[in-house]
Amino acid sequence: MSFRRIVRSEEVTNAEALEILSSIGVTTDVQRSVMDYLGKFSKVVSGEEARRLVDELVSRFGLVRTTAIQLVNIMPETADELRMVLELLERREFSQDELEEMVRLMDGARK
Repeated sequence: MSFRRIVRSEEVTNAEALEILSSIGVTTDVQRSVMDYLGKFSKVVSGEEARRLVDELVSRFGLVRTTAIQLVNIMPETADELRMVLELLERREFSQDELEEMVRLMDGARK
């Protein structure tokens, strides 16, 4: 069994994790299971689109990067769903217009 050394650590979306695993090749049953999971539950069209969406949520709405990553993984479909998630993760309120704009952004990247 070969081991890989961790060069750097970074939080990524499910779509990005799928691209990373795909690029290194599947060699174990665990990797295969993780790739199956990510393929089923990744809700964004690509890792690149996920990165773009995270960056836009951070810059336009002032979200913490980890919050933006979780939103891209969850991809709430309504402003009410988004509000509930943000109340837990950001602990601040957003206007209805901001919530609706975030949902529109996510709709544009949805699978």
